[in-house]
Amino acid sequence: MIVTACGAAKRSLWRSQRNLCPIALGLKRSGLSSSTWARGEKNVNHALPNQTLKRTTTRADLLNAVYDCCKGLSRAQARDIFEMALDEISEALVRGEPVKLRSFGLFSVRAKRERIGRNPRTGIEVPIKPRRVLTFRPSPVLVASINGTKPPAHADLDE
Repeated sequence: MIVTACGAAKRSLWRSQRNLCPIALGLKRSGLSSSTWARGEKNVNHALPNQTLKRTTTRADLLNAVYDCCKGLSRAQARDIFEMALDEISEALVRGEPVKLRSFGLFSVRAKRERIGRNPRTGIEVPIKPRRVLTFRPSPVLVASINGTKPPAHADLDE
């Protein structure tokens, strides 16, 4: 929610109607607290309980997670370990080997044959060259975690 009123007007309105403003303006539903609103903060990203934030997890986020969980490592050591793991996964996929991460999923490379495709705008047939594509099959444990359900009893044995 973006608040656009000037700060002085918001503060005076807040002082005069302390108990009414957050509810009347829908601030409670939006996740914007009355103190945030009173301070005049404009760009506040709070998701409703049933919504997810549209933030992408980046390489830096994963690197920070590795660094935070391994307190004995320096940032450089954590970065080296993280990069080595990603390099090993990448190299295995380039060699055509599947990469199976327990409780996460299976990465594999599939070969697709040459075929004839059609341009949807013009209708002209175009040959599509043979290529290799990366596929990912999530484990039942990951799928259950995403859906908020309990994973199957046998899922942790194989995946």
